[in-house]
Amino acid sequence: MDAYSASQLLEQLSATVVSAGHLTNKQKCAVSEKLAGAAHRLLDGGAELMQLTDLGCTIIMANNNP
Repeated sequence: MDAYSASQLLEQLSATVVSAGHLTNKQKCAVSEKLAGAAHRLLDGGAELMQLTDLGCTIIMANNNP
């Protein structure tokens, strides 16, 4: 079973958000701000599950509110 670190997931997600053609700049900004905050909190020892759940909620909200 392979596992991925949360920081690696955030890096890949960041690249995906930047290149996503279906997201508006406002949506990209909201997700990118949350990505940066999550990365910072992970470096400070925050719980991975909490950070990824919070980020997932932000992505869902950004997709629903163009």
